[in-house]
Amino acid sequence: MTLSRAIYLQEWERNASVLFALGASILETPVTTCGDWDGHQLLDHLRRVYERAERRVGIDRDPEFEFTPSDPEHATALLIQAFSSLREVIEELPDEYPAWNWTGRNQTVSFLVRRMAHETAIHALDAGLAAGPIDFDAFFDPAFARDGIDEFFTLVQARPGARKSTTGESWSLHLHATDIEACEWLVDFAPESFSPRPGHAKADLAMRGSASAIYGWVWNRVPDQELEVHGRTELAQRWRAEVSI
Repeated sequence: MTLSRAIYLQEWERNASVLFALGASILETPVTTCGDWDGHQLLDHLRRVYERAERRVGIDRDPEFEFTPSDPEHATALLIQAFSSLREVIEELPDEYPAWNWTGRNQTVSFLVRRMAHETAIHALDAGLAAGPIDFDAFFDPAFARDGIDEFFTLVQARPGARKSTTGESWSLHLHATDIEACEWLVDFAPESFSPRPGHAKADLAMRGSASAIYGWVWNRVPDQELEVHGRTELAQRWRAEVSI
C-alpha cells in the first residue's frame, strides 16, 4: 500500500519544516538516536542525501559525488537550499521518470519521492528528540506512519546487511497499530532469513501502539515503553541488535 504523490510531497515538506525550525537550536546538541552525531551532523547528513538524490535523477547508475561539509552557522540555510533544489527538479518530472536507487527495483522518481519523504520524517523525529520531549503517538500522521512501516520492511529486505542474527535463535514479532486499519505485521527471524509480511498471528513478541510510535520503533527511535509489549519482552532488545539501516 502506497500513498499519493501529493501526500508524500506534503509530508516531506511538513517534516522538513520541523528540521528547518529546530536546526539552529540543536547544532551542538547530541542526537543520541544517530550514534555520536550532533545536530550539525544531522543537518549535513540530510543535505548530503538531498544533493546526492538530485544527481541520481535521470540516470541508471550511482553517480560520483563529492560532499563539502558546512560550517555550523550555515548548516540550516544550506539544507533548505538543497531541499528546495531537489523539490524543484522532482516537481517537474512524472513518476515514471528514471532515477537510480540502491535497491535494484523501481528506479524511478516515484521511489525517490517516497524515500525522501520517509528519510526526512525519521530525521525530523531525531531533531525533535534532540530538542526535547515529544508526543510519539502524534508526531506522524497515522496513514503516513503505516506507509513508513511498509517502506521500512521493503528497505530491510532489499539490503541484507541491514539485519543479522546475534544468537542463531529463531523468533517471531507481531506489530499491531491500534489507531488505523490494515497495519499489522508478522516478522519471522531465523539464522539465515528475515521474513516480514502483513497480517495477524501469534508471535513470541507482540508490540501494540499507535502507527506513529510503531513507525519510530522499527527505526529504533522510540523506546519500548512507549508501546504495549507482550510475550517474551526481552526480544524487543534483540530487534535493536539485529535490525538497522
